[in-house]
Amino acid sequence: MRCAGAGGTSSCTTNGWHLARRSGELAGAFDAIRVSLDGPSAGSHDRIRGDGSFERACQGIRAAVHCGLPVQIHYTLMRSNAAGMQAVADLAATLGATGVTYLQMLPIGEGAALREEMLSDAEATALLGAVRPRGEVTVRLRTREIADYFTVVRADGKVWRNTDGAQRIAALTDLRVPGDLHLPALKGSTP
Repeated sequence: MRCAGAGGTSSCTTNGWHLARRSGELAGAFDAIRVSLDGPSAGSHDRIRGDGSFERACQGIRAAVHCGLPVQIHYTLMRSNAAGMQAVADLAATLGATGVTYLQMLPIGEGAALREEMLSDAEATALLGAVRPRGEVTVRLRTREIADYFTVVRADGKVWRNTDGAQRIAALTDLRVPGDLHLPALKGSTP
């Protein structure tokens, strides 16, 4: 498997469950790893992801950093976990991650039932302004506006593109060959 260095940046997003075991082979295949965390502690993260998942994600981040992979923590931002933004930035510094991307929750998939958890992009931007990262850690916000027209590849081989302000999925197709990543252009998208 070799995805890195093909004329762009190649990254892998994971829950970190098997990352400690697989970091060595991923170091040669990807330019960066993005690990999803749903809380800054085992109590908050494991409540959503299952017992032991926080510790496994943290072990995976440490292993990936040890293998020389830049690691970015992805934190899905919701009303119920916004108070943990600073703690996640602090955790990133402790684990050796390069930064945290706070992702605006999208009402897609499991998120469709959590619309009351959504913050406006303006609210999220204001909250980000209060985060003070330590060391070399960078923080940024992926707004829903930015996520519009993202192409997403799922672990089951399905590909979709966000649309309508990242409020829904426009296309869901099977990924069989690299050309399947080039979904038809949608109004307002760029090739």
